[in-house]
Amino acid sequence: MNYKMKTALSLLCAAVLCGCQPQETPAAEGTPQPENTESAEVRENTEEPETVQKVTWALAPSMKLDGIRDLEFEPYILLDVQKEMRGYAPEWAKNVYLETGNEFPFGSYTCDAIEVTVNGRKGIYDYSGNVIYPAVIEEDIGSFANYYNYIEDASVGSMNVFASDFRSTEEMPASGLGGAVVSLRQVIDNEIYLLDFATSELSPVAYNEDSACLMYEYSSQGEKIGMKMVSKDGKIFDIEGDEYRKIINGWLPVSESGMWTFQSASNGTILSGYIYDDVKYFENGYAPVKKNGKWGFVDESGTEVTDFIFDDASTLYEGKTYVSFHGSYGILDLKTTLAQSVPVNEETCTGDAVTPKDSEGQPIGIVKVNVDGLNVRKEPSAEAEKAAESGSVLKGQTFTVTSVQEAEGYTWYEIGENMWIASDGSWVTYKE
Repeated sequence: MNYKMKTALSLLCAAVLCGCQPQETPAAEGTPQPENTESAEVRENTEEPETVQKVTWALAPSMKLDGIRDLEFEPYILLDVQKEMRGYAPEWAKNVYLETGNEFPFGSYTCDAIEVTVNGRKGIYDYSGNVIYPAVIEEDIGSFANYYNYIEDASVGSMNVFASDFRSTEEMPASGLGGAVVSLRQVIDNEIYLLDFATSELSPVAYNEDSACLMYEYSSQGEKIGMKMVSKDGKIFDIEGDEYRKIINGWLPVSESGMWTFQSASNGTILSGYIYDDVKYFENGYAPVKKNGKWGFVDESGTEVTDFIFDDASTLYEGKTYVSFHGSYGILDLKTTLAQSVPVNEETCTGDAVTPKDSEGQPIGIVKVNVDGLNVRKEPSAEAEKAAESGSVLKGQTFTVTSVQEAEGYTWYEIGENMWIASDGSWVTYKE
């Protein structure tokens, strides 16, 4: 066999052998196919983990506070009824004694300010976590817990009263405050009457004002027998339960046998059963409520809109609330969180550790002025120009301090932007 024939025969055998390889038989319809385990593993490893929604924090929990308390307005001047309180009064603490032309804002309470306790002393923060008035007020001063004024280092028969921005106080006499009530609206036999103290005459009167109120109830013999709730259009309701607080934003917190709920000031109905250990006030449509030792929030339909996971919680301001979570206080943007349909629970509130809020430029203490006519300079120097806004300060006033410097043999205290006062050691008293 020659070379060409051998080569042709070899090629023919190779072709036959290749054509005789067994082919994979297609599986019958419905027969399970063997799983490609390598592909499944690859797919499993490339799947993205499920994202956990998180709440919106205006300031994540990082503040070490002993506690918080809503600031409420208590007027000096007596009223014949306890009017419904509302938030957002723009200058709620202005008063006729210190700022001529401004009246007491009856029926209002503080807005962007909250009382805090730090190491047993009280101060005021805003709802961004900034210090408005440093925590230098001693725990046992009493009236500061509820009032916008407090008594501390004041002369006998006087008191220190906050200005409307809470950054300074002024001493004022306590005598003669309040005046006298000359008439009294009261409920008798479920009707409203006006008693004129000068003539002792009773006359029926309509109640149609811009807010609800609590009004004393008297018997026909003139004996005080209790309290009624009156809607802004004059409807009279019994107060439910055995204890109550103040009407705020249309709701009256009421208690029975130590458990709390809310009563509507417009129709007298109860929001829910007496199921809460404690409650605070409605604002922006939500109220903090306490159940089984923990705080959460309800809306005005009585729906519990969060889990009960907080150790403390404040009334809202512009949708934000101070809450204590795992030992630190933060500022939760509750309104934004709920608008985004994010549940408020242990998992959604937990996140990475945060850096505490920068305290630069915030108050570090207070000074009380001990002399009259102390100059206010634009810089910490006796040669500096006087501050045009003030010029000088008076004995008894106190101011928050953001910076302290030693210069020219004096200690200088910054009490505002481009506002400095000096002390030789006796002109002011400084407290950190």
